[in-house]
Amino acid sequence: KVNSVVILLSLLTVKIPTSLQLQCDKRDIRAHIGEEFIIVCTYESKFLFSKKYWCRGPSRHNCDILRDTDGVAKPKNKNRLRISDMKRRIFVMVTNLQIEDSDVYWIGIEKMNADIMTSIKVTVTLGKSQPCVSGLVKMCACCLASSLVAYTLWSPTYANKLS
Repeated sequence: KVNSVVILLSLLTVKIPTSLQLQCDKRDIRAHIGEEFIIVCTYESKFLFSKKYWCRGPSRHNCDILRDTDGVAKPKNKNRLRISDMKRRIFVMVTNLQIEDSDVYWIGIEKMNADIMTSIKVTVTLGKSQPCVSGLVKMCACCLASSLVAYTLWSPTYANKLS
């Protein structure tokens, strides 16, 4: 009896994913402005003919559907968001990320009484700054919103070396 109690307690302490019926390769996405991400989720065969969707909101009960596999939901930025369902895999792709895209999203499978859902946290930040390069002319480059801007800084000592 002691062994069965120990086994039961160890089973209770094992971390179980949010849904064994829906598994995604990413749950926390960090990206920069202008970048994109793709999420791939697998699901059980019994949901092959169920509608799949991508929604945004703080909880599974408060979530606005942005796109679904039936094409019913019409997002504002339809060119930036795609969802497809192929042979027990859901693919979600979001392109040209913006700061305001940072939020909690959900991938869901429509099911009678209670949808199967997995949360995805998306955080979008400014681009990485590039280090300055020194030499005859000091140049600094910075990447913001996917555009490279180069600055050239002159000083009298550099100007004398050029003449």
